[in-house]
Amino acid sequence: MRRDNRLSVTPSLRFDSYMYSSKLLCLINSGLGPAIIEKLVVKVDGKDIGVEYDPLHAAIEQLGIKATGWITYMPSEREVMGIGEQIILIEQPEKNDLPPQSLREKLRRLEIQVFYQSRYGNRFMSNWTFRGSPS
Repeated sequence: MRRDNRLSVTPSLRFDSYMYSSKLLCLINSGLGPAIIEKLVVKVDGKDIGVEYDPLHAAIEQLGIKATGWITYMPSEREVMGIGEQIILIEQPEKNDLPPQSLREKLRRLEIQVFYQSRYGNRFMSNWTFRGSPS
């Protein structure tokens, strides 16, 4: 019975990316229970960005994207995401000077990992890399 209880509240975090929307990247809890965020790791070209404060914004700049008007959100340690909750991690400006093809090429260098746990302490990890079409 106890195992059933644990399975019935298992979180499942996934990333959704939208190339042609201002909401470029979202984190969604599509599981059956709350997710407790442990940390978010941001990498460019396979290397940890190494910035504690706003690493998503730093990554955008490191990718060579003019970061003016971009909005980023970093979940804090121990932040809880409820069932069905969505967090917008990266929002691009409505008027982005970067052509879509160029943006896709730059985003292919970005990787994001989220480490989280269930209310029972079971640990999980979800990974995001951009896999948009090349054209």
